[in-house]
Amino acid sequence: MTKAGQPNYRTLLIVLLAALAAVSGLTIVHDLGAQPAGLDFLALWAGGRTALTEPGRIYDFAHVTAVQGLPLPPQVLRPYVNPPSALLLLAPLARLPFGTAYAILMLASLATLLAGARRIGAPWWLVVLPMVPFAVFCGQVTLLIVGLVLLGLSLRERPWLAGLCFAIAGVIKPQVLVLLPLALAAQGAWLTILATGVVALALCGLSAVLFGLQAWLDWLAAVSRFSGVVMADRALLDDMVTPHAWLVAHGWSGAWAWLLAPLAVWGVWTTFRHDAPWPDRLIALLGGALLLSPYAMNYELALLAPAVAAYLARTGDRLWMAYAGLAALYAMNGMTGALALLAALALPLVETRFRHISLAMAARDR
Repeated sequence: MTKAGQPNYRTLLIVLLAALAAVSGLTIVHDLGAQPAGLDFLALWAGGRTALTEPGRIYDFAHVTAVQGLPLPPQVLRPYVNPPSALLLLAPLARLPFGTAYAILMLASLATLLAGARRIGAPWWLVVLPMVPFAVFCGQVTLLIVGLVLLGLSLRERPWLAGLCFAIAGVIKPQVLVLLPLALAAQGAWLTILATGVVALALCGLSAVLFGLQAWLDWLAAVSRFSGVVMADRALLDDMVTPHAWLVAHGWSGAWAWLLAPLAVWGVWTTFRHDAPWPDRLIALLGGALLLSPYAMNYELALLAPAVAAYLARTGDRLWMAYAGLAALYAMNGMTGALALLAALALPLVETRFRHISLAMAARDR
């Protein structure tokens, strides 16, 4: 017990982290039996290599799949679907052998994540949460994105640097930051909005110069084609974490998920307007984006790992057991799907609801 009479759950936290680390290790060992490490990065690497050799075929799904050199049936496609601006990062890496490029990107992503975590006060042991090593195993850019977002949030008094971080993240994976303009507007961070827009436009313009304006038109057409491909694949649907995908997987129209849009917008506006603690802002910003996205794979839950870790670090909080339960549900994303996303989104709601109840009880007892 703490001096104030509150329980201290530090020992239970260590036990939970050890259990999650064991689950993570066993999961990766199991996954290695099904696919090699970095398989998702292979599609990104192939997209970068295509941009260097045949930029007119960047969004030719069959061609990019063939570049990867995997023994796949003709009907199986592994396309490149990030915007042309992401190739500013991926094309230089594609000049390197695949294994070297994969290692460099993952090390850079982890370094960016830990730098952002340190600046904003997230615990370093967030890397133990299963989504983080899983994102590394897949070879996704998720950790780089969330690291840049953490840096952007921590640089509130330096709007041009914050805008640079947000812009780089946005031009790599724009759907993740779809709610950022609303969030910054809620804070009145107009200079950061300007900085983000200027840098993003400059990077997009540079990509058009290097890879051709047609690449952007091809990308816009490829997004809808890719959506049709993934939504028709039951195995991929089972690994998605969005309400839209859950509805489609259970025979409903995914359009019903748009009913959650006002909730996502309200969450971002209120948390940023009231300058809520950074974990709540991160959950609202990135969790809200996942709530709105038609499809997002389970590795995208790593976007919320710093915020979940921050809640777990509150070992002196009487609500810690509730946080731990939601964190465990979040961590078991392979089995819970969209429920894992909802568990992370529920963390601020649990804390806020308890605070309101406590205030009401205190007022009643006066």
